[in-house]
Amino acid sequence: MLTKTKVMESKPERKKGPWHIARESVQEAVIAKAKEMGYNHVTTSLISPKTLRDNPDHVLMMSYEFTGKHVFILFDRDWKHLVDINNLPTEELTLYTVPACKNYQEVYASADLHEDGPYIVETSELKPLVYRPGYVKAKVEKEEQLDLDFEITDSRDEHDEHLSTMTIKDLYAIIQSVPVSNKEWLNEVIKKTNIKRS
Repeated sequence: MLTKTKVMESKPERKKGPWHIARESVQEAVIAKAKEMGYNHVTTSLISPKTLRDNPDHVLMMSYEFTGKHVFILFDRDWKHLVDINNLPTEELTLYTVPACKNYQEVYASADLHEDGPYIVETSELKPLVYRPGYVKAKVEKEEQLDLDFEITDSRDEHDEHLSTMTIKDLYAIIQSVPVSNKEWLNEVIKKTNIKRS
């Protein structure tokens, strides 16, 4: 008895278009930056590269991109270089978003490339993503240090304790510059500082 053997044909690998290549080139950095800014929901599927092509006045958006959850990255017309909203090359990764719009069909004109859009959206409606309230920027500017200019004649006389031993009374003494601490050495430092300031 003869049996038929089915030959499994391997499907040719689908060629990636410039849109997919552009997204793959930045997706890890976009997700990392979005999370740093407090947007933990951003995934690969929510990253939408946009090319300004020959017209920097608008981008083309698909219907599913009007949910308000997508993050947009702008590329030049060849999909190779990141650009800003004015179509100028930039090395900085700027993330954009647009407010959710359920009635996008009434608000935006269709580019008539196919039935469901894309829709023409002015670049002025793209808003740079901002840090969410409660999230601290990764790069915090160095605070200006107070110059109290303590004069210590001999380093062997310097007395210090771990911060964990500080009391509220100690903190009050330091802030108000009054020698009311139970630590005599701290009171002495405050007195010397007051004399020097006067």
